[in-house]
Amino acid sequence: MSEFKVRDKVVLVGTGTKDVLLEIVEHMYTPNMHRVKIIATGQYGPVFKNDIRYATPKEIAAGHRIDNDMGEDFPIENHISLLCEVKDHEAK
Repeated sequence: MSEFKVRDKVVLVGTGTKDVLLEIVEHMYTPNMHRVKIIATGQYGPVFKNDIRYATPKEIAAGHRIDNDMGEDFPIENHISLLCEVKDHEAK
């Protein structure tokens, strides 16, 4: 049996998937597949249990998945090399 229940808010987890907020509507076909509603559009469709996760409170408030693809080192300043040199490129 799935851990997801009707009315749970979830988001897709696959790379390149849409960042829409989904709501579990019911089980569909097997315990590993659910019927979901895209909250923003009201459209329905099937999704595999392994392709979703619970939406966070921030995602529910925002109405979509919030990605942090930068990893633990976010913000971007943490990804700048110490060898980086700033030069003035303004026209004289």
